[in-house]
Amino acid sequence: MKLFRQQLLTEKPMPAPLSEEVWLMLNGPTPWTNDIELTGTGSFNQKAKEFKLDIRLNPPSIKGKGNKFAYRFGSDRFLTIKIPTTSFRVKPKDGGPVETEIRSQMVRWLVANEIRLLSRCWRCFFIKTRSQKKRKETDREDTSPEALNPEKTGASTSEGFLWAYFFAESGIGLGEPSYLEKEQLGFLKDPTTSRDEMIRTDMSRDDLIRWHMPLDKHMNSTFSKIWSRISLGLSTSTPTVTFHPDKVIYVEDILSPESKVDNKRSVMNDGCSVCSPKVMRIIREKLGLEETPTAVQARLGGAKGIWFVDPTADRYSEDVSISVTPSQLKFEPHDIDSDEDTMDWARLTLFVLHYSKEPSPTSLNLQFIPILATQGVPFETFKELLEKHLEEDLEQLLSVAQDRISLRSWLSNHGVMSDRQIYGDIPRQSSGTPQSNEEQISMLLDARFEPLKCGFLMDKLNMIVKQQCNDILDGLRIRVPSSTIVFCIADPTGTLEEGEISLQFSKGFLDTTIQTRLDCIEGEVLVARNPAHLRTDIQKVRAVCPSHSGLRRLKDVVVFSTKGNIPLADMLSGGDYDGDKIWICWDNRLVKPFKNDRSFMASKIWKADRWVEPIDPKSRFLRDFAQDPSFFQMFFTRGFTSSLTQDYLGMCTDILTRYRYNNHANGKDTNYMTIMNLANLCGVLVDAPKQGVQLSAASLTKLMELNKKLDRKPAYKYPKDRNIHPTGNPEELFILDRLVIGVGINKVAEKDARIRDSHGQARDMDGFAPYQPVPRIRSSGGQGSFSRLAPCTGPTYQGFTRAPGYLAPPYPAATQGSRDVQLSGGSRGDLYNFP
Repeated sequence: MKLFRQQLLTEKPMPAPLSEEVWLMLNGPTPWTNDIELTGTGSFNQKAKEFKLDIRLNPPSIKGKGNKFAYRFGSDRFLTIKIPTTSFRVKPKDGGPVETEIRSQMVRWLVANEIRLLSRCWRCFFIKTRSQKKRKETDREDTSPEALNPEKTGASTSEGFLWAYFFAESGIGLGEPSYLEKEQLGFLKDPTTSRDEMIRTDMSRDDLIRWHMPLDKHMNSTFSKIWSRISLGLSTSTPTVTFHPDKVIYVEDILSPESKVDNKRSVMNDGCSVCSPKVMRIIREKLGLEETPTAVQARLGGAKGIWFVDPTADRYSEDVSISVTPSQLKFEPHDIDSDEDTMDWARLTLFVLHYSKEPSPTSLNLQFIPILATQGVPFETFKELLEKHLEEDLEQLLSVAQDRISLRSWLSNHGVMSDRQIYGDIPRQSSGTPQSNEEQISMLLDARFEPLKCGFLMDKLNMIVKQQCNDILDGLRIRVPSSTIVFCIADPTGTLEEGEISLQFSKGFLDTTIQTRLDCIEGEVLVARNPAHLRTDIQKVRAVCPSHSGLRRLKDVVVFSTKGNIPLADMLSGGDYDGDKIWICWDNRLVKPFKNDRSFMASKIWKADRWVEPIDPKSRFLRDFAQDPSFFQMFFTRGFTSSLTQDYLGMCTDILTRYRYNNHANGKDTNYMTIMNLANLCGVLVDAPKQGVQLSAASLTKLMELNKKLDRKPAYKYPKDRNIHPTGNPEELFILDRLVIGVGINKVAEKDARIRDSHGQARDMDGFAPYQPVPRIRSSGGQGSFSRLAPCTGPTYQGFTRAPGYLAPPYPAATQGSRDVQLSGGSRGDLYNFP
C-alpha cells in the first residue's frame, strides 16, 4: 500500500504487472518454459559506504524466443540487469580520474561479488553496452516550449545502457533437486523428445564458459575476439535441427583468383553456406511456418552466419546435413561433440535467429539520399517521391477521420497505441486522463463522439497529422515502391558473372508503381546497406533471371556473384554474408541517372593503426595469461574492462554528418579525403571491442579539434528553428535541407490548412449549443421513469433537478411540462428527480 500511495502522489508509473500470458503459464501444467526471461533494472550506488549494485526486478516476461544458454541450462538460471550508463559514465569532455575510478570499481565489483536473489547465488559472466531509441511522451505538467509544441512531441532520443548477464551458480532447484522440485519448476524430461534434460547441477560461471567453447584450443587467439564469442550463446533464437556429428560437413571458402588487398585473396562467400533441403523443411515445421524458407540466419556451435538450401541438391532428399566454412566458424568445436554418444545436443543444434520472408516495399533514408544526389540523381526525383509519400499518408488519415470506427481502427495500428499492444506498456495518465493524443482520441471515440462534430477531438487529430509528417521528415524515410530489403547470399554455383545479381520472389512482388506482381527483377538496379557514408557504398549492378535451374529456387533473397576479386557485399560499406540485409531499388528515376564511383580501392588501403591502438598491448592473446592460477579472474576482469571502454562511435558518426554538411558546395563534398577517413574510422569503431582496439589519444584530440570548427548545425534536423535556415541559391544548398525545409514543411503546411478549412469549425454540439427543451418521450415502464442522459454540465433544466455532472443533450423539438421522460444516447444511466 505504501508503494501504491507513493506512486499515486508522485504520478510516477506503477511497476509493470505480470502479463496474463505469463500468469496462465505459471499456473498451468508446465509452470515454466524457456521463453520466459528474468530481467531487472539496476544502478551502481556510489554514495553508499561500499560500491554496490542496486537492483529492481521486473515481473517475468515472455520474449517469444530463448537462446542457446537458456535452452540448455534453463532460462531461470539467467538474469539480465539493464543499467543506465549515466550511473557510471561521464561525458568525454568531463573525463579524468573520476570516470576511470568509477569504471575500475565497477569491474572489481562485478568480478569479485555475487548477488543473492530468489534463493539463488548469481555471478555476472558477460556485459555489453548498447543504445536504445526511446520515444518521448509529452508530460502534461511540462510547460516548456518543446513540450507545448506538437511538432516536438514524439521525437525519439537515444539512451545508453549496460546489459549485465548473471548466471545462477547454485540455489533452490539446482544441484540435485528432488523430483517434486523439478515437477514444480517444470523441468522434468519431456518423454516425446530424445534430448536429455537441461543441465541443473551446480555450476560456476567458469564452467559455463568452458561448456560454451574450448578455450584450450584458442590460446593463440586474441582475447577480445574470444570474449565477444560469448554473445553467440545469448543470441535470441529458436532451436530447430539437431545434427548427427557426421552430418556437419566442414568445407572450404570460395576465394578470389587474385589478391587485391593486403596481398590476401578475398573470401567471396564470407559468412554463408548451404544445407540440405530436408533441413529447411524441418525448420519450417519447428517454427510453424506455412512455407519452407530459402535461407536462415542461425548459430551452430561455434559457427554463425546464413545457411540456405543447396541449389544443386535433390529437393526431395531425406538427407539432413549442413556445411560449415572457415569464415563461419568463430571457435573450434569440442572434441566430445564428434561422437554421437558423448555429444551435447545444444552444441550440435541449429538455433535460428531469422529466416527469409516475403519482401515488401521499403524506403530511402538520410544516409542514402546525399550519396544518390552526389552520384547524379536529380533533386526533382526526391521531391516527387517525398511529396507523393506525404500525400498518400495524409490522405489515408484524413479519409479514416470521416468515420469514428475507421479512425479507431487506424489508431490501434499506429503510433503509441500500436506500441502498447506490442510491448504491453501501461498508458500514462494524469488525473485519470491519458497523456498521449492517440489515447485521448480513442477514449473520446469509445464514448461515441463523432470526429467531425467534436472540435477538441479534431484538434488532437491535427496534432497527430503533424506528428506523422514530422516522423517522416525526421528520418526522411521516403517510400519507394520499387525497392525492398532482403538477406544477401553468395552464388554457390558460380554461374552469375561479376556485377550480376539475382532477385526472385516466391509469391511475386506487388510493385505499386505499375500495379503489377513481379516474379524476377531484370535490368539495372541499385544495391546498398546501412550504414552508408561513402560514394562507393551504393553500387549500380545488373539483375538477371538466372539460367541455372538450381539458382531459380533461391527466392526472397538476393544472390551476389562470387566471380571477380572483391565481393560485392564488401563494397557496400564493408558488408559480408553472415546476415547482412541489402537495400535493392529498381526505380528508373533513381537508377538511370546514377553513376558508380570507382574509388573503392582507395578506401580499402586505409590504415586503421593510424587512428586506433590496442586496449591492452601487453596481453592481447589468451596465451599471455593462460598459466596464471587466477586465469578466470583475469579473464572476466579483462572482458568487463574492454566492454566498458569509452565508445566514441556515436561522436564520430555525428562529426562525420556535420562535416559533410559544413563542407558541401554545388551538390558535391569539398573535402572527400576527410570524409573517407571519418567513414572508415566509424567502420573500425563498430567492431572495436571485438578487435581489442580503442581510439587513440591523438585521434581523439584530432576529432575534438575538428568538432570545434563545425559551427553550423544541420538545418534539416531543426526545421522549426528559422534562425539557422540556409539562404541563397536553392540549387547550391545541401540536398536534405532542400527536401525537409523546402518541400516537406510546405507540404505539411498545405495539409494543415486543408484540415483547418475542412474541420476547423467543428464544435462539440453537446457542450456548446444553447439549451433546448427536452422532447416528450413516454417510457414503456409507466410514470416517472429513469433517464439515460448524455454527460455534460449545467444548471437545473426545464424544471427538472439533474443529478450532478449530467444534463440532457439539446433537442430542437420538445413538449414542455412533461413528467414522463425516457431518453437514450448516453453511455450510462443517471437519475433525474422530478419536482
